[in-house]
Amino acid sequence: MAAWLPIIKTAIPIIGEIVSVARPMFTEKIKNAERDELTTRQIEELQRAATQNSDSVKALAAQVQTTFKAMETAATELEKRMERQQRLTMAALLFGFLGFAVGIYLLAGAP
Repeated sequence: MAAWLPIIKTAIPIIGEIVSVARPMFTEKIKNAERDELTTRQIEELQRAATQNSDSVKALAAQVQTTFKAMETAATELEKRMERQQRLTMAALLFGFLGFAVGIYLLAGAP
């Protein structure tokens, strides 16, 4: 047994070195597995977020479309009201000039 003792004493630092070199390889595989799992989870989260964003964009597009239709309707109604206001303004202007002309005629000494 004494013959093995120097061999073991010589081998222990080498074995320790081998273990210290081999250990990161095994832990790296575990880290790679954890990284792969993390990457998979992140991809799933991104897919869920993309789906939610897609749904949100669709809902927003529907709201924008409804808003544009309401704006078109309001613009059409406003245009009709403005045309009516312009006609009333022209009629008021015509009656104003007519009243002014009658007033001048009467002040000028009409019979």
